[in-house]
Amino acid sequence: MKSYTLMEKGVFDRVFAEADALIGHAGMGTITMALEHRKPLLVMPRLAKYKEHVNDHQVGTAVEFERMGHVLAAYDVKDLPFKIKQLKFFVPALRVSRANEVAQFISEFLNMLKKQNGRDPRIISE
Repeated sequence: MKSYTLMEKGVFDRVFAEADALIGHAGMGTITMALEHRKPLLVMPRLAKYKEHVNDHQVGTAVEFERMGHVLAAYDVKDLPFKIKQLKFFVPALRVSRANEVAQFISEFLNMLKKQNGRDPRIISE
């Protein structure tokens, strides 16, 4: 397997397209791109204790996307050999966009705030 520390965008796009599977951190850009291209992805969240990130939000992202069947996740380096073996046969669950439902939820929430406060919450000052 090839590994890279850093690569230019054009090289990344080519390598990404040719890859059978991917291993990366649990950032939303990585996960979204893998799902859009139906690429199996093993994520290992970046952690604050190693100064890889300011907090451990990627752990929550990994947990949720793994729960939905979209990615495999390793939370400790000792898990990697087993997870890499799983990755060979892993087929990510299809991600279904629910943009309209999310927009409706946000709209209802803003309307509720407007009713509670008597003003439009999108306006900072009146």
